[in-house]
Amino acid sequence: IGADGTTRGASTHIRLGDRIDAGRDAAGFVSLDAAGARAVDFRIEGSSQLSVALARAPLGLALERGAVEADVTKVKSGEAFVVDVGGTRVAVRGTHLRVARDGAHATVDLSEGTIAIGPVPASGMTESALVKAPAHVEIDLAHGGTVTVDARVAAVRARTFDHDVRVTAAIATADQPP
Repeated sequence: IGADGTTRGASTHIRLGDRIDAGRDAAGFVSLDAAGARAVDFRIEGSSQLSVALARAPLGLALERGAVEADVTKVKSGEAFVVDVGGTRVAVRGTHLRVARDGAHATVDLSEGTIAIGPVPASGMTESALVKAPAHVEIDLAHGGTVTVDARVAAVRARTFDHDVRVTAAIATADQPP
């Protein structure tokens, strides 16, 4: 659903403020960098709902319910992709992760790379301690985003998303036509 309230189908660009409701089926997306290369491939699971919170550097999604799994191309500095769950931000430079939300509880399964988990900043990068793969993270959104990390490989949910899934839509940048 576009920020203007109109419903759009598959194979259209999504933009800042758009809401994505997966319905029963999973949906795949790709975000391109300024040179046109894949920056973030992500899949939202069926029954998930999110909105596009940031459209450029980094791409940011606000997860309202369900789960998003992503492969993020590593960047030299800054954040390449963020997922906001309540008042907590999961920020990455390059990695493979799955973020799921069920009410006031969120989990992150990090199979590759490093992430930062902390309060959603008013501007700038996420300030917090880093979490390195492998890690299964539990976030209690009802109690200020309290984070518990389990670094055992066995605790991490197996990845289910790969680059060969069919892309449903692409993220539009400010200079791309609607």
